[in-house]
Amino acid sequence: MKRFLYTLCLLLIVATSATAYTPSENAKFSILTASSGKEVYKVYGHSAIRFQDKSKHKDIVYNYGLFSFDAPHFILNYLRGYNYYLLGRQHFSRFYREYSEGGEKVYEQTLNLTQEETKQLFDALEKNARPENREYLYNVFYDNCATRVYHIVDKGIDGGIVWNKEHPEVTFRDMLHQYNHIMPFSQMGIDLVFSIKADKETTFEEQLFLPENVRQAFDKAIKYNGEPLVSNETILLEGRKIHNNRELIIFNLTLLMLLLFAIWIRFRKQKFIRAYRVILYLILGLSSLIVCFIAFFSIHPTVLPNINLIWINPLWLFFAGSVIFKKQPQIVFQKALNIWSIIIALFLVLGISGVFYLHYGFYYLLPIIVLLSYRRINKA
Repeated sequence: MKRFLYTLCLLLIVATSATAYTPSENAKFSILTASSGKEVYKVYGHSAIRFQDKSKHKDIVYNYGLFSFDAPHFILNYLRGYNYYLLGRQHFSRFYREYSEGGEKVYEQTLNLTQEETKQLFDALEKNARPENREYLYNVFYDNCATRVYHIVDKGIDGGIVWNKEHPEVTFRDMLHQYNHIMPFSQMGIDLVFSIKADKETTFEEQLFLPENVRQAFDKAIKYNGEPLVSNETILLEGRKIHNNRELIIFNLTLLMLLLFAIWIRFRKQKFIRAYRVILYLILGLSSLIVCFIAFFSIHPTVLPNINLIWINPLWLFFAGSVIFKKQPQIVFQKALNIWSIIIALFLVLGISGVFYLHYGFYYLLPIIVLLSYRRINKA
């Protein structure tokens, strides 16, 4: 009971002090932008807001990028698009240590705000950080750590901000490729599940899902009174080289070896072709279940219509079963497989010719499928 009362009193004291606090005239806000990290969830960089009030011994980072891998059904919810992030406060020293150890480069842009504007932004962030408000439904393009930083600053200044909305003509996929090309296996999977909607030209606001784009937008922004929004920019951490071409080399060599192996089996070792077919069709069929699940049961806005469903779909499980239970496929089955192979070959030609986007990894994979699937009927 005593412990409960002590905890309750402590919480009341903290709550009272938080509501009673007013930023001093020396308090300031700054935008923190981290470069690409080595983890998949850090590859696109990160945005956060730093608040400093040295006279009150405050140095806080408001971080919209917090989540937990231990959350129930994390992977399933991630695939469905129901992954929740939250705004958390952390001491700047902790933030600095994390990115110093990770090797990312970190920029800091000090905002040119009056004392009243600083208080407005502080109150907005504190309100956002309350337990009932801090959680939000994350979306990679429309609601993430970068877009949240942009919107709360944009709305937090009464006079308004004039944004320079000149922007390059790029798509969502173009912008993702600027970063995830260093992780080709991940890039190939992302390109597989994203639909043609990811290839539409984006607006200024849509491009702000990337932290680096937010940094550049703040750098060019002007306040209502004509003053620049950012008073100065410094580099907090120089960072170090954390990415190399090792994964890219492994990716290309793996696909090339698989293609050469398929050619060798197709023309030299026909006795192994049945086993290779089974393995290939099972992998394609099981993978297609994930692609279909994301396409039809998730709320991600850029996964339908997915043109890749033409060639990667659960029909491969039927083909795998037909090969497993019958040593020599029936004529009808092989005719169907031949038609399917022709469709895939045409799909590959259209992709290479630029009719729609096709990840270059499929330039290896689709020929493998055709090589192992198309056979003359009298040899099937």
